[in-house]
Amino acid sequence: MKNILKLSVPAIAALALIVAGCGKYEEGPGMSLRTKKGRMVNQWKLEETVDSAGYVNTYSGTYTMELSKDGAVAYNGGTSPNTTWDFSSNKEQLVITFVTIVGNVVFSYDILKLKNKELWLKDPTDGTQEHYVTNE
Repeated sequence: MKNILKLSVPAIAALALIVAGCGKYEEGPGMSLRTKKGRMVNQWKLEETVDSAGYVNTYSGTYTMELSKDGAVAYNGGTSPNTTWDFSSNKEQLVITFVTIVGNVVFSYDILKLKNKELWLKDPTDGTQEHYVTNE
């Protein structure tokens, strides 16, 4: 019995530390069994934007963004050649790169929430938030 107790206390402490460190994004989730990439790969529908003053603008599903497993991006159901997505090195930002004839144009968005069916992004330049839901 003492051996079981000696082994279980460190295991519980380690699990508590792991769970406490899982919440990377400000609005959640605290923990997920799916990888960040697994949650990000989806067809997202813009539901609303919130500007830095708190003004909310709702959308009726006219704007979609599909992020593929291979890093491709498609907007509004069409293809977007030479456009890719990836995470920043710390996986706290979504980085979208447009390759043009004059060079790359890169946009980075802070990830506030990344759930299976919900994605919140924030433009760090003006504070505008974009709230997406899955298109399913």
